[in-house]
Amino acid sequence: MNGTVWISKGGKFEIKGRIPSKKISYRVHLDQRILKALMQFSNLFRSVKRKWWVAPSVELREAETLIAWTAKAKLPDMLTEDLALDVRTPLKNDLDNLLGVILDGIEKSGRIKNDKQFKCIEIVRNEKLKNTEVTVWTL
Repeated sequence: MNGTVWISKGGKFEIKGRIPSKKISYRVHLDQRILKALMQFSNLFRSVKRKWWVAPSVELREAETLIAWTAKAKLPDMLTEDLALDVRTPLKNDLDNLLGVILDGIEKSGRIKNDKQFKCIEIVRNEKLKNTEVTVWTL
């Protein structure tokens, strides 16, 4: 480190349970009015602007919310500096998908402005762990 003084603030937290794949966790949803009104098909299509949409699955939204609340509780305050992230996981997910869910969850916590603040990221699969461990610190 050549005499560099590292001043950091941050925290470490665990994510219990499975984190779904972000890239494959989208579902097509139909407006309930379409399902209830098959007999009025033509009239319904004239009155509904958005007939279908694609959105994150419930499992993905719940995982990001859990990560957001956990990060909010464990990270001390708003981190505006450049950041580093270390993720250790027992999960067999695609690591880039897992990373996307974690980054989005941390961003949704309100403790960082944008996940672009992460300048250094390490993610390691370790089947001996019980839960996913996430460490965030300032650079």
